[in-house]
Order: sequence, then C-alpha cells, then structure tokens
Amino acid sequence: MDAALLVVYEDRYRPADERSPGWVARQQDKMARALNYAESHYTLPPVAESLHVGEIVLAAALG
Repeated sequence: MDAALLVVYEDRYRPADERSPGWVARQQDKMARALNYAESHYTLPPVAESLHVGEIVLAAALG
C-alpha cells in the first residue's frame, strides 16, 4: 500500500521534470512482489467462513 501511494503522489504532486522513473519502477516492483507473494501464499476462504484480518486488508488493498 505504501509503495502504491508513493507512486500516486509522485505522479500527482511532483513536477514532471523532477520525477524519477527509476524510483517509480522500484516502487512498482515492490507492489508486484507483494501481489505475487499473496497470490502464492493465501487462499481466500468461502464467504460463509470467517475471514482473517490479513485477508480483509488484502481485499481492501486490491479494491
């Protein structure tokens, strides 16, 4: 979430001539690695079962 927010701030609030494509790429790599980890380590239970707080946070972040 932090990396995604930083990329948005970089695009919205930093002047175009001061933006760092390399830095943005590193933040995007962090996001990709986090999503890959979540995909390979978590399986969301059916809705009828109780959810773990981590699963709720992941769903909120993806939303």
